[in-house]
Amino acid sequence: MTYSFSLQPPVSRQIRHLVRQQVQGAIDSLNLAHGPEIVRIHEARKHLKKSRAVLALARKGRSDGVRKLDAALKQVAHKLAPFRDADSLQLVLLQLQRDYEAEHGSQLFEAARTLLEQRNLSQGLVASAFEETVPELIATLRKFLIGSDRWDLPGTTPTSLFKQIRARYGQGRARMRAAMESSDVETIHSWRKAAKDHWYHMRLLKKSWPRLIQARAIDCSTLCDFLGKDHDLGLLLEVIRNGFARDGAEEFKPLLWLMEHERTRIQAQAFSLGRLIFAEKKQALSQRLFSYWKTWRSRS
Repeated sequence: MTYSFSLQPPVSRQIRHLVRQQVQGAIDSLNLAHGPEIVRIHEARKHLKKSRAVLALARKGRSDGVRKLDAALKQVAHKLAPFRDADSLQLVLLQLQRDYEAEHGSQLFEAARTLLEQRNLSQGLVASAFEETVPELIATLRKFLIGSDRWDLPGTTPTSLFKQIRARYGQGRARMRAAMESSDVETIHSWRKAAKDHWYHMRLLKKSWPRLIQARAIDCSTLCDFLGKDHDLGLLLEVIRNGFARDGAEEFKPLLWLMEHERTRIQAQAFSLGRLIFAEKKQALSQRLFSYWKTWRSRS
């Protein structure tokens, strides 16, 4: 089963199956003992995010069952996050070095890399620690799957489905406005989480009008890439600024400027695309998507 809704079976059963499928994908990703750590973490977190995006559509009122399931998946993702950040910051720094080493020399970047390595070591973010964490996470996810037949999921109807899609899209609009007013790392990251859910929801609906919704999903993916790069640059900027501030190293100011410059450039791209993706009011978008859904199902 692909990551999208089909005509049959009923949506509520498809939600259960899709969540199971993505959680199993997270287990399989963590189980790749010979795969690169960064790939295993990235793939596992991606499956967990997709499972939570589906699970969000099952919410009806204030379902305790859905909230408990979501909390369990969130806890696993939270334990992977520090390892993900440690790897991502190294990759961001490497890309900056590739782009600007000819202009600024290697000393800036090598000093920053040393600082990151010291930070990771002091926080226990090393490969051996990740491998020690994996069995616990896999056991948690397997326990999650074993109880899947007893999940307390409220019956999902097309009306409640699109109500949740509308609500999450509305959060994306509100968080974009907040990000435009305050471009701090956490505010933009909050927008990214809502934008990513909207991307996953478009992928789930893509069969209702493949060409149109797939094009929207591609733009959502691009937006999430912009926001992800900004988040990583923002985190790296904080780490480098805090580390070098203690030593009063004036010579590293060009590196800080480079990261601020990159954030400004990427944010401009993100806001330009985001204004298009989140241009419609939530009620209008929801009604339009629901019309595609009803037409697709009535023709089959």
